[in-house]
Amino acid sequence: MTDYADLIKNTLTMEQVLRRYGLSSGQKNRIRCPLHHGTHLNFSYRHRSFRCYVCGANGTVIDFVMQFFGLSFIDAVKKL
Repeated sequence: MTDYADLIKNTLTMEQVLRRYGLSSGQKNRIRCPLHHGTHLNFSYRHRSFRCYVCGANGTVIDFVMQFFGLSFIDAVKKL
């Protein structure tokens, strides 16, 4: 499972994952945080990672799916 997770983390970008789940990408890679339903552009993402400067959430594409859907690591990898 770890090899598959590494493949996902090295293949999918945050922008691809956000769009896949109906979240639009924002200007300068900032959007309202979908994890705590923020009202300001506190959620910043880079190619393979994200961070919310309000709720403190951060991590990889897998961490995002885990937090967004409330899934375990294995279930998030399967979902991706």
